[in-house]
Amino acid sequence: MQESLAGLIGAMAFYGLATGLQGAIAAWPADVAPKDKLGTSMGVYRVIGDIGMMLGPITVTYVADYTGYLTVTFMPFLILALLSFAQKAKMYAPYKVCLRKGKTQALKK
Repeated sequence: MQESLAGLIGAMAFYGLATGLQGAIAAWPADVAPKDKLGTSMGVYRVIGDIGMMLGPITVTYVADYTGYLTVTFMPFLILALLSFAQKAKMYAPYKVCLRKGKTQALKK
Protein backbone atom coordinates (compact mmCIF):
# COMPACT_ATOMS: atom_id res chain seq x y z
CA MET A 1 0.00 0.00 0.00
CA GLN A 2 1.19 3.46 -0.74
CA GLU A 3 2.25 5.35 2.39
CA SER A 4 1.78 8.93 1.29
CA LEU A 5 -0.74 11.66 1.76
CA ALA A 6 -1.71 11.55 -1.93
CA GLY A 7 -2.42 7.80 -1.68
CA LEU A 8 -4.54 8.35 1.41
CA ILE A 9 -6.50 11.16 -0.24
CA GLY A 10 -7.15 9.00 -3.31
CA ALA A 11 -8.27 6.03 -1.22
CA MET A 12 -10.57 8.17 0.91
CA ALA A 13 -12.05 9.83 -2.20
CA PHE A 14 -12.85 6.40 -3.63
CA TYR A 15 -14.30 5.30 -0.28
CA GLY A 16 -16.45 8.43 -0.11
CA LEU A 17 -17.76 7.85 -3.63
CA ALA A 18 -18.63 4.24 -2.85
CA THR A 19 -20.30 5.22 0.41
CA GLY A 20 -22.26 7.99 -1.30
CA LEU A 21 -23.77 5.50 -3.74
CA GLN A 22 -25.36 3.47 -0.95
CA GLY A 23 -28.43 5.69 -0.80
CA ALA A 24 -29.13 5.37 -4.51
CA ILE A 25 -28.55 1.63 -4.42
CA ALA A 26 -30.89 1.25 -1.41
CA ALA A 27 -33.62 3.14 -3.27
CA TRP A 28 -33.75 0.54 -6.02
CA PRO A 29 -35.37 -2.28 -3.97
CA ALA A 30 -37.84 0.25 -2.61
CA ASP A 31 -38.77 1.31 -6.14
CA VAL A 32 -39.26 -2.19 -7.58
CA ALA A 33 -40.87 -3.92 -4.58
CA PRO A 34 -44.65 -4.21 -4.37
CA LYS A 35 -46.05 -1.74 -1.84
CA ASP A 36 -47.31 -4.51 0.47
CA LYS A 37 -43.85 -6.17 0.52
CA LEU A 38 -41.75 -3.03 0.99
CA GLY A 39 -40.66 -3.86 4.54
CA THR A 40 -39.71 -7.41 3.58
CA SER A 41 -37.71 -6.31 0.55
CA MET A 42 -35.78 -3.70 2.52
CA GLY A 43 -35.15 -6.24 5.28
CA VAL A 44 -33.78 -8.76 2.78
CA TYR A 45 -31.64 -6.03 1.21
CA ARG A 46 -30.24 -5.08 4.61
CA VAL A 47 -29.55 -8.70 5.67
CA ILE A 48 -27.71 -9.43 2.42
CA GLY A 49 -25.64 -6.27 2.90
CA ASP A 50 -24.82 -7.24 6.49
CA ILE A 51 -23.77 -10.75 5.47
CA GLY A 52 -21.50 -9.22 2.84
CA MET A 53 -19.99 -6.87 5.43
CA MET A 54 -19.30 -9.87 7.66
CA LEU A 55 -17.99 -12.33 5.05
CA GLY A 56 -16.20 -9.83 2.78
CA PRO A 57 -13.16 -9.17 4.98
CA ILE A 58 -12.83 -12.86 5.85
CA THR A 59 -12.93 -13.85 2.17
CA VAL A 60 -10.51 -11.13 1.09
CA THR A 61 -8.06 -12.08 3.83
CA TYR A 62 -8.21 -15.73 2.80
CA VAL A 63 -7.66 -14.90 -0.88
CA ALA A 64 -4.83 -12.47 -0.04
CA ASP A 65 -3.05 -15.05 2.12
CA TYR A 66 -3.07 -17.66 -0.63
CA THR A 67 -2.71 -15.62 -3.80
CA GLY A 68 -1.07 -12.37 -2.78
CA TYR A 69 -2.31 -8.85 -2.34
CA LEU A 70 -2.07 -7.95 -6.03
CA THR A 71 -4.86 -10.40 -6.82
CA VAL A 72 -7.09 -8.92 -4.14
CA THR A 73 -6.41 -5.40 -5.37
CA PHE A 74 -7.37 -6.02 -9.01
CA MET A 75 -9.93 -8.83 -8.74
CA PRO A 76 -12.96 -6.57 -8.02
CA PHE A 77 -12.16 -4.47 -11.08
CA LEU A 78 -11.76 -7.59 -13.22
CA ILE A 79 -15.08 -8.99 -12.00
CA LEU A 80 -16.87 -5.69 -12.67
CA ALA A 81 -15.35 -5.50 -16.16
CA LEU A 82 -16.49 -9.04 -16.94
CA LEU A 83 -19.99 -8.38 -15.62
CA SER A 84 -20.19 -5.18 -17.64
CA PHE A 85 -19.07 -7.01 -20.77
CA ALA A 86 -21.60 -9.79 -20.16
CA GLN A 87 -24.39 -7.24 -19.71
CA LYS A 88 -23.49 -5.48 -22.95
CA ALA A 89 -23.28 -8.79 -24.81
CA LYS A 90 -26.70 -9.76 -23.46
CA MET A 91 -28.13 -6.39 -24.41
CA TYR A 92 -26.97 -6.65 -28.04
CA ALA A 93 -27.62 -10.40 -28.44
CA PRO A 94 -30.99 -10.10 -30.25
CA TYR A 95 -29.51 -7.84 -32.90
CA LYS A 96 -27.21 -8.48 -35.80
CA VAL A 97 -25.18 -5.84 -37.55
CA CYS A 98 -24.92 -5.77 -41.31
CA LEU A 99 -21.32 -4.63 -41.77
CA ARG A 100 -21.72 -3.63 -45.40
CA LYS A 101 -24.72 -1.40 -44.93
CA GLY A 102 -23.99 -0.36 -41.34
CA LYS A 103 -27.54 -1.14 -40.27
CA THR A 104 -28.72 -2.93 -37.17
CA GLN A 105 -31.70 -5.22 -37.46
CA ALA A 106 -33.52 -7.54 -35.05
CA LEU A 107 -33.08 -11.27 -35.54
CA LYS A 108 -36.15 -13.19 -36.64
CA LYS A 109 -37.30 -15.99 -34.38
